[in-house]
Order: sequence, then C-alpha cells, then structure tokens
Amino acid sequence: MRACALLREARDITHRWICAIRDELESAKGETSCSGLQRRLCILAATCFSTFDVCPKHLPTLLSDDEDFSVAMQCAIIVHINTPPDLSDDNSFFLARVLSRHRRLLHGLEPILCRPDPTDLNKAKLLQSGAYDHALSQLWLGFRGSSNWHVLPRPNSQWISCITEGGQKIYYDILTGQLLVDGKELGKLPQEIVKHPTYASIFGGVGDTSFFFLYLFLMLFQRTFSVVPADIPGMDYMARSAVSGYQVRHCSPPAFGHEFDHAKILFSWKNEDLILQARKPGDSQRLQLIPRSKLFGEFPRCLVDKYVHWLNLRTHELEFRPVGSPWTSETSNWRLSIYNRGIKPRATLQKPGQGVSSIQLIDIRSSTFSVVANIRKKVPR
Repeated sequence: MRACALLREARDITHRWICAIRDELESAKGETSCSGLQRRLCILAATCFSTFDVCPKHLPTLLSDDEDFSVAMQCAIIVHINTPPDLSDDNSFFLARVLSRHRRLLHGLEPILCRPDPTDLNKAKLLQSGAYDHALSQLWLGFRGSSNWHVLPRPNSQWISCITEGGQKIYYDILTGQLLVDGKELGKLPQEIVKHPTYASIFGGVGDTSFFFLYLFLMLFQRTFSVVPADIPGMDYMARSAVSGYQVRHCSPPAFGHEFDHAKILFSWKNEDLILQARKPGDSQRLQLIPRSKLFGEFPRCLVDKYVHWLNLRTHELEFRPVGSPWTSETSNWRLSIYNRGIKPRATLQKPGQGVSSIQLIDIRSSTFSVVANIRKKVPR
C-alpha cells in the first residue's frame, strides 16, 4: 500500500508539471521553443501514465475512480499529440524507449479502459464514461458533455466513441491515444493557416505587409496556438490559449456538468484563405478579422497599413484598431458604420473629435466629395 501511495503522489506531481508545461507551451513563440517544450511534455505525460504500470493484482488500487481514469486518458492524448515526428537522432534514444513502454502499457490496459457498465442492460455504455467526459473537459475548452461512451464493433474495437451535446462525433483510440473530433485532431493549427500573412500580421507578424522580408523573419518568432475543433458552425478550429482576454484555458476546469462561459478565437480555411473570428466571455457579439488585401483601394493607405480591422458580425460595424493594440476596442478608434443596408446603403467612417462633433472621412466617389471639390476649385490659392 505504501508503494501505491508513492505512485499516486508521483502521478499528482507529474500531472501538475504537465499543466505548468502546457501553460508555458501556450505562450511559447518560435518553432524551436515549441518543439523543446513538446518533447518535455511528451516525456512527462508518458511518465505520469507509467504510474499505472504495475502487476495486475495492484492495478485496481491505482486505477479505481473517475479521477484515475481521467488522468490516464489525458496523458495518453498528450503523449500522442506531442510525440516528435522523428525519433532517429541520438537525442531521442531515451524518449523512444519511454514511448515503447508507453505503447505496451496502452495495450495492457485496453480491457480495463473498455469495461462495460454492468447497470446498462444493453452492455453498450462504458463503465468510465463520466471519467472520459472529464478528461476531455480538461483538454478541450469547448467540450459540453456527451452521450454515453461505447466501443465500436470489430475490427475497430480499439476505438471508443460518443456524441457531444452539440452533435460533434468523438472517437478515441485506446491503443494510441489519438482523439478525433468530427475527423479533426487536437493539436496545432495546419501550416497553411500559420504561414498565412493574415495570421502573421495579428499573431506576431508585422503591421505593414509590404515589408515582406520582415514578415518572413518574424514568422520564426510568431505565436503558434494549440487548438481544438471549433464548436461554432462554419469554423474549423478554436484556440485554447489566451490573447488579451479573447481566450481562456482551464488546467483544472469546473466539476462535472458545471457550465462556464468562455471566449473563443476561431479559425477556418476556405478557398485558400484564412477566416479568423473572436469573441470575449460574456459578450454575444462575434468579430471577424478583415484582411488588409480586401481594403486596398477603398481607404487611404495609412488607414489600411497601420490598423487591424474587425467587423462586428451583429452590428456590421467595422472598427479600425491600431496595429499596436489589435485586441483592444477604444471609443476613439475609427469606425465604419453602414446604414439603410439593402438597395441604397449609406456608409460613414468617423471617430470622435475633441469637441461634441465627430470627425468624418468623405468618400472620394461620393456626391459630397464632388460638391466640396468644386467649391475648393473656386477658392483662389
């Protein structure tokens, strides 16, 4: 019993380390820094999981309640996500041996992880369904409960599955730790999104896209997010980490069934272009980033290059935020408002002035501009 207590203490300590490294990884910049942290996270998760590697007669003591099964699932998923793609170099010899033992243990625990609930007459529900829900709530911010977990029929019996409250299909491979949500894996954003100029300009890139060489340089130091599948229709991924209040991450989330509001940064890849949206907690309004390429020729160059442009999808107001504070909304910012949307829309770009009145920018193609221009022509220079 003393040995089992020691293993539990080792598991608790390594699990806390895992949470700390995950937090550090969320804020890491640059591929080299991320790769090093991912390797450490992989080793820690495999070490934490190895506390279940005991002879069968002692296993019920170490793998007994929902918390134990939840930690086991979390560690297996984290190992799968953070395993380096290449283990052939000399520095990976120890890690390769750790992962070999990890795979052996996964195979050994399969019958226990797939035990049916004896109270279920159909024997379809898994006994530890609540623990698996809890594990996903630790790793996936948008997770909201599930139907009962069940084992897929042969020859795919190593997979267990459920459906979330939002209708997303979840598949988990007991033998590898791979987790799929609507066919998408937890982990990093695809490279086509990370390398997109829009991503670089808002997450560690540059404000002026004309400085292409500087953009390429900063690509080495920009932030790369850990993501989960988005729970909003039309979007593909949702960031787990914080960006000026637009995202929150819980290393120890609320208890089972407890609801909490959370912010979102959402990504989608459609027609070779990046769509990025954001929402703060407690705010029902979603913002969508408008790429600068869509605004060239429509506004003065200074209002394009030196600002980040967020469209409020509910009010259809476009806010021009300075590149130095792209996540902060200020009443002093330029705003483009569209009135009488439909056949004859009217747009106004303005910001507050020093007095009561506001400062407006006149469209050079408008009748107002033509009248002012004609008046200016008559004024002697």
